[in-house]
Formats: sequence, C-alpha cells, structure tokens
Amino acid sequence: WTGNEIVDYILNAYQQKAACENARMEIDSDYVLFAGKSSHDLCTIFNNLLDNALEAIKRKTSGEKKIDVSIRQFGNMILIQIVNSISDTPKMKNGKLVTTKSAAAHHGIGIKSVQDAVAKYDGLFTFRYDTEHFIAEITFFTS
Repeated sequence: WTGNEIVDYILNAYQQKAACENARMEIDSDYVLFAGKSSHDLCTIFNNLLDNALEAIKRKTSGEKKIDVSIRQFGNMILIQIVNSISDTPKMKNGKLVTTKSAAAHHGIGIKSVQDAVAKYDGLFTFRYDTEHFIAEITFFTS
C-alpha cells in the first residue's frame, strides 16, 4: 500500500486480525515512503492506533465493525487517518483518554507514545469521536 515495508506489514497484520473479529478493514493509501521517519516510530504509531481500533471493535456487539485507514500525500504533507467503530464513548480524565483494557496498570500509554513519536517530527496528532466512531489523524510535513 504505502511502499514502506514496515508500515505495509503492520497494515496487513491488522487487516488479518480484523477479519478474525468479523470486521472490515479498508486501506486507502498513496505510495508514501515516510522518508526520515524511523521504523521504531512508525511501529509505535501504527501498532498503537490499530491496536486501539481493534480493541474497540472487539467490544462492539452489534452494528458494523470496521476500521478505515487512509494514508495520503499532498505535496509536502502526509495525512494519516484511522477511523474505527466504537460501542461506547471513550472515557476521558483531565483531558486525556483513559484505557478500558483489562490490566489497566499495564496499558494506557499508547496514545502518549503516539503523541511523542509524532512530535519528534514536528507533526500533528489529533483525535475526536462521535457516538459511532473514533477518528485519529496525523499530519507529517516533509522537507
């Protein structure tokens, strides 16, 4: 999809995991090499966001279960959007997401890890949600 071996591997792996959960995962991507971004940071970003998306669709007991990934390059901008179905509104505390995973003491740092990895490259990370979807968006600027 992207031309980046690491990112493509992660996308393939999560597409298979989604299928095992009877969920649809669609990937719409430009050829984006993510030049200058470390493999470690790309793993941190995509694994954490897709793991959260997969956890959310696992909790969904009715309705459509889906994850949509869009990776686009417009000139010197790379835009990444991951949208997943949710069954309930995410929990927030002091303006931060609170993990709903079991063994919470060992979880809850994924979004912070994504924020830190994106910030290394002066990128932007935002998220929002409505009653049916969680939307994570990342913008990177290339030189």
